[in-house]
Amino acid sequence: MKGPFNTKVSKLKLSYLRFDEEGLAQKNNDLKELTKTPLLTSKSLQDYFEILIFLVAYPSNKSEFSLVEKELKRCTAFVKKNKAKCADIFSNSGLPFTPYISRYSHDCNCRLLSLPYADVSLNGFENSSIELGEALKHTLPIIEISDASAGWKNNELLDVLNIPIRNRLQFICSELAKLNNTPFIKDHFFDGLGLYTEINPKSPTLSKAFNRLNFAKPFFHSSILKKFDFNSLINSPLPVQTELTVENKTSLINVIENSLTILGRETDPITYMDSRSLRYFELDHGISVAIYGMTAERQLPLESYVGYTLFKNGLPSAYGGAWIFGEAAYFGINIFESFRGGESGFVLCQLLRVYRQAFKVNYIEVEPYQYGLNNPEGIQSGAFWFYYRFGFRPVDKSLAALAAKETIKLSKVKWYRTSEKILLSFTESNIALNFHKNIPVKVQDVALKISQLINKKYKGDRILAVAKSKELFKKNSGLNTVLNNDQEKVLEQVALWAEAYDIKKSSQLKLMVGMIFAKPESIEKYQQLILDFFNS
Repeated sequence: MKGPFNTKVSKLKLSYLRFDEEGLAQKNNDLKELTKTPLLTSKSLQDYFEILIFLVAYPSNKSEFSLVEKELKRCTAFVKKNKAKCADIFSNSGLPFTPYISRYSHDCNCRLLSLPYADVSLNGFENSSIELGEALKHTLPIIEISDASAGWKNNELLDVLNIPIRNRLQFICSELAKLNNTPFIKDHFFDGLGLYTEINPKSPTLSKAFNRLNFAKPFFHSSILKKFDFNSLINSPLPVQTELTVENKTSLINVIENSLTILGRETDPITYMDSRSLRYFELDHGISVAIYGMTAERQLPLESYVGYTLFKNGLPSAYGGAWIFGEAAYFGINIFESFRGGESGFVLCQLLRVYRQAFKVNYIEVEPYQYGLNNPEGIQSGAFWFYYRFGFRPVDKSLAALAAKETIKLSKVKWYRTSEKILLSFTESNIALNFHKNIPVKVQDVALKISQLINKKYKGDRILAVAKSKELFKKNSGLNTVLNNDQEKVLEQVALWAEAYDIKKSSQLKLMVGMIFAKPESIEKYQQLILDFFNS
C-alpha cells in the first residue's frame, strides 16, 4: 500500500525543479515534511536520493543545501542499517552501501582491488569467448600449464589451481598483469573472459551522493539558466587553470575514476589517464571541468583523445571527450541522469568553451548516436534540436536545408512538432559547429590519403610501406636520434602522413619531428605543433 513516504516523495517530484517564489516555498515545505517521515525500502527511496543529489548540485540557498545534506546522511544511515535488504533492491543504483555488479577492464579491476573502502571480488563469467585456461597458458609457470591446457571450464580450473573464491579476481588480474608489456593482447584475453566484478562499498564514498570534490564551494541558484549568449560564452577566454595541491589532485582523480565505476562504465581517457596531463578549470555557476589525456601506449594514431569530467558544486555531472586533430574535433557528451533537469545547454556550452579555448579548435563535429542513431531516447527527446539551438548544423547539405525548413515551421506553428521520421533522417549525417567558413583537415582525411598511398605505391604491403616511409622521412628531415618505443610509433604515423602528402618543406618536416617527441609527453605541445604545421 502506498505509504506517507512514497506520497511525499511523489509530491516533491513536482516541486524540486521550481525556482519561482511559490515553487521555492513548496519545495522547502515538501523537504521539511520528508525530514519528519520514516523512510522505506521502496523505489521511492531511490527517487528521493536522486532528487537530493540534484539539489546538492542546484541548491536554492544555504538553508536548503544544509537540509539536503542532512537528509542524505539520514538516508545513508537507513540504507546501512538495512544493508541486506537494500543490497537486493538497489544493486547498481548508486546508493551508499549498495553493491555494483558489472564488467570492467583489466586495468580498472586492478584499481578497484586497491580501493580501501570497498570489497571487490569475482562475481562470475558470462558469454565467455575465451576460456581462462587459454589466457593462463601465457602466464602460468611451465609446470602448471598442463592444467590450463586440460580443457577445464573457468571455475573448474580455478578449483584445480586451489585459488580461494575470495582471491579469484586478484589472481586473474595478477596473472594477466604479466602481459602489461603487450597491453592490447592482455585486453584481448581479459575482455574475452566475460568476467563480471562485484563491488561492495564499505563507506559512502563509492556512491552518487558522496563521490564528490571536497574542495568545491557551493553555488546557490536563483533560477535554472536556460537563456544566454552561447556564442559569447563559447568564445570567452578560459580562466587560468586551478593549481591543485597534491591532496586535491589525488581526490580529483579518485572522484573522476569512481564516477564511472558507479555507472558500470569506462572511457579510455579515464581508465588509461596520464595524470601529468590533468588540467582543472573553475568556471561559472558552480561548474568546474577537468580534462585529461591518455598514457603514451594507449594513445590513438595522430589525433588526441582528450577526456573530461564536468562537476556541478563538486558532483560529477557530465563526462565524455573530444578527438582532436588541429582545428578539427569530434565531440561527445553524456550528462548523468541525476542532472538532466538542470542547465544542460549551459553545461554543453561550457564544455565547448573549454575545448575551443584550450586547444584552439574551430570546427566541432558530433556523431549521430548523440541525437538518435540507435538511440530511441535521443529521438524521443528531440536531441537534434538541442544541438541545433547552439549552432550545430547537418554536414549533409540536403539535410541542412531540411532542418532550416523545419525551423521555420516550428517558429510559425506553435503546435507543430518534428516527426520521428524526419528526426531519424537527420541521423544520416554528422552535425558540426563551424567557427570559420573553411572545413579544416580531419584525421580521417589523412588516414584515407595514407591508405591510398599504401594500396597504389606499395600494392597493399603495409610492412613495406611503413619501412620505406620511415626511411624516406629520416632522410628528408635529417632525423637520426635513437627513439624509444612510444616515439617510434609516432614516427611511423608522421612518416606515412609525410609521404602520402609528399611533404618536403623543411619547416613542416621540422614540425613533424617535433610531433614525434611531443605526442607521448604533452597534449598541448603536440596540438600546437599540428596547428603550426597546417598554418605553415
